[in-house]
Amino acid sequence: MKIIFLEAVHNFGGSSKSTLELAKRLIDEKNEVLVVDFWGCCEPYILQCKKENVPYQIIDPRNKPIMLNDKGRLNILINYIRYLKKNQEYKKNLQKIILEFKPDLISVNNTKTLAILKSSKSYKIAYFARTWFLPNTFGYVERRLLKKLADVFLAVSQATRQMVFASGYATLGNIYVIPNAIEINKIKPLLKTNEAVLPWHKVQDNSREFILMHCGSFRKIKGQLVVLEVLNKLIDKGEKVKLLLIGMVSHSVTSKNYYNSILEYINEHELEPYIDIVINESDVLAYYTMSDMLIHPSYSEGLPRVILEAMAFGKPVAANAVGGVTDFISDNYTGFLTNFNAVDEYVEVIQKLVNEKKQYEFISKNAYAMIKKNYTNKNQVRAFMKIEHRIDTIKE
Repeated sequence: MKIIFLEAVHNFGGSSKSTLELAKRLIDEKNEVLVVDFWGCCEPYILQCKKENVPYQIIDPRNKPIMLNDKGRLNILINYIRYLKKNQEYKKNLQKIILEFKPDLISVNNTKTLAILKSSKSYKIAYFARTWFLPNTFGYVERRLLKKLADVFLAVSQATRQMVFASGYATLGNIYVIPNAIEINKIKPLLKTNEAVLPWHKVQDNSREFILMHCGSFRKIKGQLVVLEVLNKLIDKGEKVKLLLIGMVSHSVTSKNYYNSILEYINEHELEPYIDIVINESDVLAYYTMSDMLIHPSYSEGLPRVILEAMAFGKPVAANAVGGVTDFISDNYTGFLTNFNAVDEYVEVIQKLVNEKKQYEFISKNAYAMIKKNYTNKNQVRAFMKIEHRIDTIKE
């Protein structure tokens, strides 16, 4: 099968990492794959394409992405007008690439990339729903685009699949679940490298701090402020804890402002001694070996990569029960589910893990086993290749 992944990459976060990994795995299985990026301005993403020998082309080489959101309605309107002109240029450039590559399938994961495509008998368009796909996150024009152009939907989780179906975008037969995959072989060397950092259930007499970790782009929906509230309560209760706060600050004004509000909260509550902040690092795997658990009070998720990674490292996870989180976290078995942003519930779970080493070990082993068995490269590629027969049937 010949596949184009059409991307508009702002930063090398979980979604773009997962797409690139899938592209590489499909190439390894003798498919022809081409990544087409709008701007090529995310250097870590392009470097990874080169490192993994994933073919790529750039539509409009730029140093920075085109951001539509800005301060003030007038600036936003001006940005949209400018972008509409660029959009026509992108359509022409993309058609040249399509004519040369002759894809069977073009996969997009947002309506910005979908908007420069047109229906064709020579290829099919797959919308890769990597979010929870909540109906209220799409405007009228976006909904029209999805219904008009998407031939099939790829859903990152069962929760996303049900949301696509319930929203009326496709029948269940035209929605394929393509979960993320974790390469355990890349994780094992890191565990050996950091053997000096003992798993919590092997730490005698709680002789060190219990290290919490949160990893996500700096946006309100990722829940950093909730994490800080949890940390504050744990400190007030006398728990010996520390927080690794890891994430991307994007080019958008909204992300930068939110990050500044996080710094203000930390300063106001005198939390500096209890927090290490890591900004804009693409490869965060090593940080899981430095932590004891992941806390993830996100507002909305497709199938969060950070949870998969934490579980692959055997780190217990406590998370809001949103979207695809419930695909792989079974409460009190492979991790912990809380009511939405329930700070006291997070505090209770963390205290339980701090003080009950057997419970910590039980969750750790179950989490690792879940990922090792169900979220593998082979499982992901097998799920994707189910689309091939369907595409041939549609073309006939």
